[in-house]
Amino acid sequence: MSNQFISKIATWIADKLIVDGLAKSQGFQKFAQRTHTNVQSAKKSVKEVPNAGVFQQMRAARAEMSKEINAAKEQLKREIQEEYKK
Repeated sequence: MSNQFISKIATWIADKLIVDGLAKSQGFQKFAQRTHTNVQSAKKSVKEVPNAGVFQQMRAARAEMSKEINAAKEQLKREIQEEYKK
């Protein structure tokens, strides 16, 4: 019983720290904004062209998202490394 309680507290604290850290990270904020913009753009383009090249558009959007995710990972790595240097 005690282990579950301690585990839940540890999980809650870790979640709190991670969420707060990401919320303060400029790199993550930029990533979230770019992701939102790209998703909205993809939704708009799919609505405009219902059946013509949807799969190509999806592949292009996926490739773009992959690039954004990798860029965000690199930015977060740099920010973490800079934080540890301090």
